[in-house]
Amino acid sequence: MSLELALRTHLLSKTPITDIVGQRVAFGAIEPSADKLPDVLFAQLDASFTSTLDGDGEDLQFPFFEFACRSFDPTDVMTLANLIRRSLRELATGATITTSLGDVVIEQLVISGEEDQATAFEGQGLARLLHSRSIVVQVGYRFAVAAVS
Repeated sequence: MSLELALRTHLLSKTPITDIVGQRVAFGAIEPSADKLPDVLFAQLDASFTSTLDGDGEDLQFPFFEFACRSFDPTDVMTLANLIRRSLRELATGATITTSLGDVVIEQLVISGEEDQATAFEGQGLARLLHSRSIVVQVGYRFAVAAVS
């Protein structure tokens, strides 16, 4: 869960993102709620792969994540997607994100695609379109290991 916490911490450190979504950046599948949009959800796409090479936690891992920006306003979705991509690109050259669970070192990051969707949404007696733009990212990371003396 450290990588997920690190990614959320990084995105919430960006004021332009929090100006739009507040603290509504979450890991996992959450049903949309009319009073809690816009938001950003992200999930690991290859969650079945959980082991490291030979059990060594220092080995570089490359999971795929999907970041979904959701809103009733398509302009918010496009703005959020651009802000998410820009924020993630900062990690592409290497960065250490400090979290309450320890440091996560991002060594590589590849933004590999995106997809737009508009789905019917009915909530609070209103029918409208829920717009989303999903960005797929592959993250090469490792947990920082304290030096042994």
